[in-house]
Amino acid sequence: MKELSGYNNYNYEIIEAEKINPSVTSVKYEKYMFGEDKWIDVSKIKVDIAVQRELQETHVSKILKKFDPQAFGRLTVSPREDGYYYCSDGQHRLECAKRLGLKEVPCVVINNYSLKEEGESFIKVNEVSAKVSALDKYRIGVSSEIIEWLRVKECLDFVGLEAGTGINKISCISVIYKSINSATLLSSIDKNMFVAKRALYILKNTVGLKGITNQMYNGMSIFVRHYILTGETDVNTVIERLSKIDYKAITSKAQDMRENSSKGKIDSYVAYLFWVEYNKGYKVKLPLKIEI
Repeated sequence: MKELSGYNNYNYEIIEAEKINPSVTSVKYEKYMFGEDKWIDVSKIKVDIAVQRELQETHVSKILKKFDPQAFGRLTVSPREDGYYYCSDGQHRLECAKRLGLKEVPCVVINNYSLKEEGESFIKVNEVSAKVSALDKYRIGVSSEIIEWLRVKECLDFVGLEAGTGINKISCISVIYKSINSATLLSSIDKNMFVAKRALYILKNTVGLKGITNQMYNGMSIFVRHYILTGETDVNTVIERLSKIDYKAITSKAQDMRENSSKGKIDSYVAYLFWVEYNKGYKVKLPLKIEI
């Protein structure tokens, strides 16, 4: 575990004005950029699990029941040096084709795809799809070395956490991703990562892995921004004062407060309850800076 220092010791000025993904003002599109239509033998198409989610049997069954050649579309594939084509979009349709005994399937062949580009392609195509879980996107994003997902991994590694649904893992990956990558300046992203690391560390040492839920993470992130970034308190003091909290009780009470007030977000009420618990029984209290 790395040393957890205060915000005042953290330098965000180095890359203050640098932006991510500057907009392209003029692009000349050529036909080859869109890929080549081609019928390919299904035996020559493979799926690399490193850049694909695991095959969902229920999804395969659903396609098979309502299989329609006109709705099949095109698989997106790219050739590799081993002589096979690797599917970056359409693995469930590919599996259906195999089970139906089809010998060839229509594809769009994208040449010169690297492993990273295959992973990026899959995530972009399925960016807003509920069919692909955040955990799948995380695994593929990390395998493909996509910077946004590597930031999430860095925060988890910093605190000694793993993504997943097992006993010793956490699953609130989507909210962590959004909290880190919502900014456009690299300096702001560094700040978001600073907050994420401390929020995760505090929760791990107060409510444990089960307590690292979406609402608890967001609420603690708000608390960290208001009080640790400003130097009004530190990580160890927060852990000491919140050591007896019950994440279920905090979440339940926050939900009740939100329903009774009919305003604000539940995350803010969670942060407010952290503030209440922190000040309980102490003469030196933090000022209320959380808006609810």
